[in-house]
Amino acid sequence: MSNAARHLPLAPAANSTNADGVNDTLGKATSHDLVFAVVGQVGAGPGWVARLLADGLKSHNYEPTMVAVSDLIAVAARGADSERFGALATMTPPSGERTLLLQEAGNWLREKYGRTFTAALAVRRMHEERQKRSVGAKPVAFLLDSLKNPEEVYALRKVYGRSFYLVSVVCGPSTRKSRLLVKYKNDRDKVSVVMERDEAQEALFGQQVRKTLHLGDFFVNNEISPKAEGTGPVDQALARFLEVVFASEVVRPTRDERGMFAAWSAALRSSCMSRQVGAAILDPSGQLIASGTNDVPRFGGGLYEEDEAGAGEDHRCFRYPKIEENEPKGFCRNDKVKKDILKQAVEQLREANVIRDSVADGDIIGALRLTPVNDLIEFSRAVHAETDAIVSLARSGGPSTQGGTLYCTTYPCHSCARLIVAAGIRDVVYIEPYVKSRAVALHDDAIVEATRAPSAEARRVHFRLFTGVAPRRYAALFEKRDELKRDGRLSLRDPADALHTDPIFTKSHLDFEQAIANHVEQITAVGK
Repeated sequence: MSNAARHLPLAPAANSTNADGVNDTLGKATSHDLVFAVVGQVGAGPGWVARLLADGLKSHNYEPTMVAVSDLIAVAARGADSERFGALATMTPPSGERTLLLQEAGNWLREKYGRTFTAALAVRRMHEERQKRSVGAKPVAFLLDSLKNPEEVYALRKVYGRSFYLVSVVCGPSTRKSRLLVKYKNDRDKVSVVMERDEAQEALFGQQVRKTLHLGDFFVNNEISPKAEGTGPVDQALARFLEVVFASEVVRPTRDERGMFAAWSAALRSSCMSRQVGAAILDPSGQLIASGTNDVPRFGGGLYEEDEAGAGEDHRCFRYPKIEENEPKGFCRNDKVKKDILKQAVEQLREANVIRDSVADGDIIGALRLTPVNDLIEFSRAVHAETDAIVSLARSGGPSTQGGTLYCTTYPCHSCARLIVAAGIRDVVYIEPYVKSRAVALHDDAIVEATRAPSAEARRVHFRLFTGVAPRRYAALFEKRDELKRDGRLSLRDPADALHTDPIFTKSHLDFEQAIANHVEQITAVGK
């Protein structure tokens, strides 16, 4: 019986005639096929990681099928505008000129046909490959190399559900730059342009790897090259990832994984209208000592919570009384103050006669929004998650933060960064970037962006990207779904026979409803 069927609450007892009918119906429509997509900033090696993943999938009796998204983009762009992109047919990689033209082609396709079009190209290719497969063939695992825009991830998750995994490749900028200099024959100008475009273009349809990276289901650090094939940290990390996916070994969360899951679960408490952020602090021995979220503080200590505030006493921002009659209830104080500042700035510029009367107020405000004024965070009513976690220990007289690790779903802002330094925390692990933060710019004497945990001799707080199983897949991958012992001894799946522990169905609930109803009708008709 498939795991998907076994865990359905509607299934009757195993000795029931109806149970066989239900489970047979579900089992016949269960798919263990998988789709892996890789994302990584240029120079991080997403293509190499995809190939290593393909090798690992073979040992689990899956048929890996590579889908090079850049090749699909090149063909589609040439077909749509041969004059502009025809050169992609003759350019030989690795080439800086080809990379730049491919970036332009992907942007052009997303702008012309929608931000999910490049994902649609990959879906079509997978559909074509699937049609070639014979009935009863081993399960297939598609590997997409690589994604560049968040909308591609959202689209693929909607299509493939739990059978889709995004593998995010983490790598520091200096390592990425050195690799590209070798690849592009020391052409520093092209390397700089390629890296800048790739990370975060302003246009929504552009290269947005920085905004795509944090959406991963699994994060792997490709900073250190292996000394021998199959021996590097990436090989080991991917092998562990597949053991979790297929339950071919007993694998449980690392310290970083459980720390980040604690932070992620804390984020769900937040009612902030801007974003949900969570933080968790582990002491040097790995014990969870505090968690926090971003929300409005209340008198007496702590934050407003869903089940504690009495009627009329909940003053979180989404419940905040409207100020003017024509305004909706609930508003962000920080946004309102920024609007007031911009309005006052325009008034002062008018009074000083430094702006022509012909220039509209909206144009002035639009220009001012391009300055750091638009990034101000000082006027929010919410306590940030990192601050909430640290302050909760001071309020309760809890354990010391000295030497601890703080896990945060989002990169800390500069206000929280100085508190983190003062609290004696040595290591900060985050997932989502926060471009408004000036943490390193203001505290480069005490903070450094790193790719691994600090050594005992480190003299600055390390801010590093998370690696491991993402919180979004934590429960599904670490829950024990099979019996681990037989006759008192460890019993595991053979890797060659292991299947995805969280499979999907190939039919909708309406199809199942109809089939099961028909089955019950047949049984009851015989009984009559």
